[in-house]
Amino acid sequence: MSGISPLIDTLLHQVLGRREPQSVASELNREVRPLTPAEALRPLHSDSRLDPRLTQANAGISASATGLSASIHTHLSPAALTIARLLNGEPTLPGVIRPPLPLMAAQPLSAAELAQRLELGIRDSGLFYESHLARWFRGEWPRARLEQEPQMRQEAMDLADNTSMDEGATLDEGLQALVRHQLELLVTPTLRWESQAWPGCLMALLIQPPETGYRPESGAEPQDEAEGQGWRSELTLQHGDFGEIRISVWLQGERLAITLAPEAEIITARLQADLERIRPRLAACGFREVSLHIGTVERQTHE
Repeated sequence: MSGISPLIDTLLHQVLGRREPQSVASELNREVRPLTPAEALRPLHSDSRLDPRLTQANAGISASATGLSASIHTHLSPAALTIARLLNGEPTLPGVIRPPLPLMAAQPLSAAELAQRLELGIRDSGLFYESHLARWFRGEWPRARLEQEPQMRQEAMDLADNTSMDEGATLDEGLQALVRHQLELLVTPTLRWESQAWPGCLMALLIQPPETGYRPESGAEPQDEAEGQGWRSELTLQHGDFGEIRISVWLQGERLAITLAPEAEIITARLQADLERIRPRLAACGFREVSLHIGTVERQTHE
């Protein structure tokens, strides 16, 4: 069979003769003539694009592709599953820093010592662990300080026990609250600290950093500088004998506004008597404008 086709081609060439070559210009300039039905169908005779078998094959491929897409499932990593469990879990794990020891023991501390102890408690709480880890990688944070944070202590315990966090493992309750607080900070930058100022006196601290002000993507108007760029803090003290004392602090540059709202009248009278003595001490800390009020937090102004 393979020798028949060349033989037929040779015979046709000898019988019909060789076709004279024609220039491209003559082909283009030839007048347009209608084709007979037989001549019109001839160019489509060997067009592989019209092969019905290919159409059926493509249809089969499309059907199989549709079946594959229907069976695709989303798989999350163990870390993502842990975060999902924390966000969808019980709301009994508040996002708050809760150190086990009070700030002060029996002996009183100076203001500088108390501030330093509070700073260390917040810094080593693990709330900013990833930031400290990045700084340690760049050589800007000591390893010994990084090892004081809960994440590093947990990792050391896991290595000692030759265990690792897998999909079915559960976090310690303290770490769950810590991670939840980290996730909340990504949405609402509010730091919460709860412990004892000294034995028998509960203390709750809330710190809000300055707002970003104008956000182009939100379409909001720019906020007033004094309202949007100031630090805000809420401090609550609860004592068995004197009740609750609420302190609201607003700080912006060299401007400071404090409102004290004690529950017990004896504390209110004591603060009123010492008001004029407290103002100069605050001004001596470098504040150009100091506003100090005794009353409720809702009455606070920044004038």
